Amino acid sequence: MSILSRSRLPARQVSLALRANRAMPIRFASGAAYEPIPFKYKHKGRFAIKLTTFLLIGFTLPGWAAAYQIAKK
Repeated sequence: MSILSRSRLPARQVSLALRANRAMPIRFASGAAYEPIPFKYKHKGRFAIKLTTFLLIGFTLPGWAAAYQIAKK
């Protein structure tokens, strides 16, 4: 038997407690709303170029280093 079925609360109160405030955004002690990105960007095109450059360098550099070490032997 599950813990919820053995609880002393009626089923309606249990279901309401489980569904409470799921659609509400998270608010912190500072009162600021939750934002999933920790920074703001105004120029989306510039951001896309920087992100693409960062990811390309980050993922290709280890491959180049590995290829160089293999070719060196």
